[in-house]
Amino acid sequence: MATKYMRLGFKSLRNNQISNIYSNNKKIGYSFEFYLNFYRGLHLSNIENVEIYINDCQVNEYSIRINEKQFESDELKDLFAEFWSIKTPLIFEIIDGEGVKKGNYKVEVVLHIRCPYMQFGPNLYANIDSSDREIMEVKN
Repeated sequence: MATKYMRLGFKSLRNNQISNIYSNNKKIGYSFEFYLNFYRGLHLSNIENVEIYINDCQVNEYSIRINEKQFESDELKDLFAEFWSIKTPLIFEIIDGEGVKKGNYKVEVVLHIRCPYMQFGPNLYANIDSSDREIMEVKN
């Protein structure tokens, strides 16, 4: 049976923890780490699709922090110089003005990547499914 995406057996949501983000002692949002489900790193411009769901509700606004830099979700397609190593997590940050309460949350990230190392023809590349879902805990 043919498949549209390659998928390796690595976990992308590894530490099972959501952290609140504070500004002036007030919760303004939350974040979590996400690792690449592949055997080698890729440039952020190769990310084709990202969808984030918290308790089955889609998150529409988010930013990404990697290598001490911050990017908005709509910048991904232009980040050809930003490399995502397999040992470095992307940190998804959701600024919603409230953060999350202590407890467990169902987190699902759908993330598809174009693999520039595997070109089959003009504009035809292998696709990687780095998606993952996990029950994650808020501790702060």
